[in-house]
Amino acid sequence: MLRYIREHLRVRTLFYVLIVVAVLTASFIFHRERASYNSDWHTVKYTNTKSLPDDIVNIKDTKERKDLFIRLLLPLILKANEDIKRQRDTIERIQKKNKLSKKDKRTLESLATQYRIDNITAKDSMAVISELLLRIDVIPVSLVLAQAAKESGWGSSRFARQGNNIFGLRTLSNNGIVPFYRGTDRVFKISLFDDLQSCVNFYMFTINTHPAYEELRYIRSAMARPSVCTLQAHSYDSIALAQGLNRFSERGSVYAKEIQDLIKHNRLERYDRCKLTHRMGIWGFKQGLKWLKDLFRG
Repeated sequence: MLRYIREHLRVRTLFYVLIVVAVLTASFIFHRERASYNSDWHTVKYTNTKSLPDDIVNIKDTKERKDLFIRLLLPLILKANEDIKRQRDTIERIQKKNKLSKKDKRTLESLATQYRIDNITAKDSMAVISELLLRIDVIPVSLVLAQAAKESGWGSSRFARQGNNIFGLRTLSNNGIVPFYRGTDRVFKISLFDDLQSCVNFYMFTINTHPAYEELRYIRSAMARPSVCTLQAHSYDSIALAQGLNRFSERGSVYAKEIQDLIKHNRLERYDRCKLTHRMGIWGFKQGLKWLKDLFRG
């Protein structure tokens, strides 16, 4: 009996060792393939810059100030897009199932609440999924950079320096900065953010949920999907998407044209081919584990 137990334990131990080795091997392979995918991509290390430097407004050299502004914001934009892409991956995985589990339904309900979908009954799962896929999607880096540059004067605005608000996002709450140009009959303030990443995240959430940008979302949905391997938005045409920003400013189509010109003049579309670097670590381990699960399912 004891011999049988020892033999059984030996077999189980060997099995678990093989599983660990397989996961680590898969992690390495996935990481190596991801790193070598499309060698003309530029990798960016994630740095969570809390606020713009106080002296950015004192930089007289325009190119130097623009380069610094882009260098600080680029990792934050890439990070926000990756977070959105992971949510979208979850929805697409649920969409492929023939029958939804209770967990799947709870996930859809939670995302529907988060993305303010209140005009569709939760029981109509396919309709909820369709609307979620319309809203939960990445935004081209070039478009985000252009709006941030436009709204903050390349980081020189009072709202950017005092409130980490690089997009001029407004609020009706008391917690905000009163703009000098606000008319006496207006009550809005400029929102305050704890850090720049929070501002970027909320900007993307606004673009993806607010009724004013529904046109942009429909333009995006008609475009070719970005590559699954890259997590990024390089396939989306930021010039075309800018046409959906007519209601971001009271100047309408004139504002949208200015964003388009800003993208072209500063060659911002080159940043659409940037991606964050990832150490193999926990991220690679999770991807390796996912790869093994998909392998066994297949």
